[in-house]
Amino acid sequence: MYFDLCVILDIFSRYVVGWTVAAREDSLIAKELMEHAMGVHGIPEVTHADRGTAMTSKPVAQLLVDLNVTRSHSRPRVSNDNPCSEAHFKTMKYAPAFPENFGSLADARAFGERFFGLLQPRTPPRRDRAAHPRLGPPRHRPPDPSLR
Repeated sequence: MYFDLCVILDIFSRYVVGWTVAAREDSLIAKELMEHAMGVHGIPEVTHADRGTAMTSKPVAQLLVDLNVTRSHSRPRVSNDNPCSEAHFKTMKYAPAFPENFGSLADARAFGERFFGLLQPRTPPRRDRAAHPRLGPPRHRPPDPSLR
């Protein structure tokens, strides 16, 4: 039995801000997940997603337009265009506790609860752009002359 896992990651911290497991990929489930994650963690300026039918659907697109969120999607027919999420899924699939098959949707969701509960801290990291070492402050900074 196969199920669809939808995960929303903060790309800078790799913190999972939302996830769900469903029996099939569904645009309304994806929209509800995004609404919930944004209600808890705030509305981002940009989202990046694969080109799955749920992420490119009208309900998700309209939600992002209504919230003034810029959409970004992976390149067509490129499976490794989102390395952060791909690494995250590989970590999950190669975890020793990952089963060969899930007996039911409830089993898949229970595994997700355990996996995501162990993977990350209870509270999300601060979303302070200035604190990110490679980004610097959110304004342009001229190069340091001592680095020439």
